[in-house]
Amino acid sequence: MKKNTFLSILLAAIIGGAIAIGGYKTLEQKNPAYNSIQDRQEQLMKKVSADYAETVPLNLDFTEVSQKAINSVVYIQSRYNASYGNQSYHFRQGPAISTGSGVIISDDGYIVTNNHVVENAVEISITLENNQNYKAKVIGTDPTTDLALIKIDASDLQFLPYGDSDEVVVGQWVLACGNPLDLTSTVTAGIVSAKARNINILRDANNYRR
Repeated sequence: MKKNTFLSILLAAIIGGAIAIGGYKTLEQKNPAYNSIQDRQEQLMKKVSADYAETVPLNLDFTEVSQKAINSVVYIQSRYNASYGNQSYHFRQGPAISTGSGVIISDDGYIVTNNHVVENAVEISITLENNQNYKAKVIGTDPTTDLALIKIDASDLQFLPYGDSDEVVVGQWVLACGNPLDLTSTVTAGIVSAKARNINILRDANNYRR
C-alpha cells in the first residue's frame, strides 16, 4: 500500500471517530436516557426515597412490639421416662428432657406449641416471662402439622391475637420470639420471604411426610 493511501485511510478513520464521539456527546446532552449509570442510579434513588418516605420510618424500632410479644411467649420443658424420649431431647443428669417455646392464645392459660416438644412427655413445665412456673396438661395434638394445644391453670395472662395468614405479603416485617437452645426471651427480625411453599412438614396417617 502506498504511503499516501495509508495516511488518507488513517486520517479518515480519525475524523470518523471524532464525528461519532461528538455525535454521542451531543445526543447524551439532549437525551436524558443516555446519562451515565451513576446519574441514572442517583435519579432513581431520589425517586425511591420520595416514594417510600412515608412508608418506611426513618427510625425503625421493634422495642414496643417485642415487649408485647415476649410477655406472651413461654418456655417449655418436657420430661420423659429415662427409657423414652423424642428426637430433640438431651440428658441433664437424670431423665430425658426436651425444651421449646409456646405462645399464649387466651388469658386463661391455653398455649400453642409444637407437637414434638410435648409428645409422649410425662411432665410439662411452663415458665412465663416473669419467671412464674406452672405445670401444663395436653389438650390436643396434631402430629401431621406438628401442632399441640396445652393448658396451664392461670388467669389474666397476656396473650397474642390470631393473625390472618392470607393477608401476609412477601416483604413484610416479621418478628420471631422464642427460647432457642435454652436461651430465654430471644427476639429476632426478618421479612416474609415467600408464601405457600411446601416444606414437607405435613404427615399422613402413617406418619410419612407428604
